[in-house]
Amino acid sequence: MGVKMSKYKNKDGIELNYSGNDIQSTLTKEVVEEAIKILNMYDRSCKISMGMAMMNTKKFLKTNFDIGTKSERSDEWRINQFNRNRGIEDQVNTIKELENKTNEISNS
Repeated sequence: MGVKMSKYKNKDGIELNYSGNDIQSTLTKEVVEEAIKILNMYDRSCKISMGMAMMNTKKFLKTNFDIGTKSERSDEWRINQFNRNRGIEDQVNTIKELENKTNEISNS
């Protein structure tokens, strides 16, 4: 048996209601379903693959819901997270290096 999830409510106690079949509700449901598909497309035995699926899902949702960059982590934070369990020879110093290294890892 799975964990029972309650619907999200904003600070005013309002929750989403997408039970209708209007075009906006239908399209929104399709976008969320596609995001779930993207999130599930990874090699379950590979943490890097899982991270890429998560990153692709976030990018997909931000693009489709026009969510700005205000919630994104800083470049410094991303670099520190990438470097934290790596040897000095595998660490990066810039976002460009991080992107190159991530692409290199995902293509190997």
